[in-house]
Amino acid sequence: MTPQRLHSALNARRRERGLTWDGLAAELGICAGLLDAMRRGVISGETRARALAWLEDDRRQVPPREE
Repeated sequence: MTPQRLHSALNARRRERGLTWDGLAAELGICAGLLDAMRRGVISGETRARALAWLEDDRRQVPPREE
């Protein structure tokens, strides 16, 4: 899945759940700027994994952000 398609899938689920972009970023444990980068085609492996896990089961606990 391309970063742009992943972004579109996140956007659809975000809207279903009534989340803001900041709310989605918080649930994923990332900064909102990474979601904008994803829309432009830039994504890290960690962000991709978090996004896919959230889409798979958005009730699943996302692991804490690595710093």
